[in-house]
Amino acid sequence: MNARIAFVRHPEDLFWDGGRIRVVERYKTSGLSGDEWRFSYNVELLRKDVVVARTTVGSLEYAAATLASAIQLCLAELEQDSRWEVMPWETVPNEEVCCQPGCSNLSTRTYVMKKLFDRSCMFEKLNDANYAREFCDEHGQRGDCGLDDANANYVCVKGKDWDDALVDPDKVSESVFGVEKS
Repeated sequence: MNARIAFVRHPEDLFWDGGRIRVVERYKTSGLSGDEWRFSYNVELLRKDVVVARTTVGSLEYAAATLASAIQLCLAELEQDSRWEVMPWETVPNEEVCCQPGCSNLSTRTYVMKKLFDRSCMFEKLNDANYAREFCDEHGQRGDCGLDDANANYVCVKGKDWDDALVDPDKVSESVFGVEKS
């Protein structure tokens, strides 16, 4: 394969895999106003279990609102906001990490995509690149019900093919209209 490989994110990958709010406590001492515990709240945005952006606010209510609104923003927008500490781009996991949203395992297999799809149309390859995604052993099995992210749309070029994937049996369930397995 002589064409370059261009890696594309999974269609459900919204860049942020998660967010969290952490209480930051400190004991304030003052000879004038007295001593007391004070609290602030760190709001953190994560990608592949790595904190990528962080800010601190004064109340839990504001932390929840900040987290909800920040998830809608892209990294570049947060970099422009002086209230956010944004980690250097080199520290953000992207390559060599499983493309499954939320998974931080190292990838063990590379699949070149036969065609690119979006939610409404099919796109043919626009240049000589081979579009690809990488997955770990647990997420190598892609299934057969989608177009874009389906076994039939991938050709394995590195590692094991999808039929050797090790799907965790605890994560397998029959479709029940969105009801979680109990």
